[in-house]
Amino acid sequence: MLGLYTRLKYGQDAMQMLAQLVAIPTFRVDGIEQHDNPQFHKMAAALANIAKDFNLAFRNIDDRIFEVSIKGSSEEVVGIHAHADVVPVTPSFMVLEDGTKLDPFKLTLIGDRMYGRGTEDDKNGIVVSLYAMKVIQEENIPLLRNFNLLIDTTEETSSEAIPYYFARNPTPNYNLALDGGYPSGDRRKKVRVA
Repeated sequence: MLGLYTRLKYGQDAMQMLAQLVAIPTFRVDGIEQHDNPQFHKMAAALANIAKDFNLAFRNIDDRIFEVSIKGSSEEVVGIHAHADVVPVTPSFMVLEDGTKLDPFKLTLIGDRMYGRGTEDDKNGIVVSLYAMKVIQEENIPLLRNFNLLIDTTEETSSEAIPYYFARNPTPNYNLALDGGYPSGDRRKKVRVA
């Protein structure tokens, strides 16, 4: 029921947030470390503002991990892992079978499908987690454990950010990885968008 309530109350807002995050081209640029890439600095600023608006704690761990957290009543921590980086764009993958060309950094809705870099892998997981945390706060739902959303900047490249984080912070007691899934079977054949 809480999921349905959240979707009805915040569905449009969540879509706008996803569009905001998709518009930030967070792919690897040759010759620039991810933590030095200005696009990841934009992502950090966007996430910090969202966390502030949602009354959630935000920490930027050296532009490698962006942590958004909500407190529970015990010392145990659940780490929710998502990533803000995306793979570089292959222009031919951004064309539908009917010839429609898509802007990879603009959220586009066609029927019941969303297109744009990160809509599935993995900016959607960030948005869903943030809204879940927001609703938990608003509805005063008691949490036994603390929840830390750990937003990685290197999952698609070196995967160095999470070890960097764990070398400087306690490892959560429990960990859950959110990541994109991909269409299978004939759905994959109908749409070539990655």
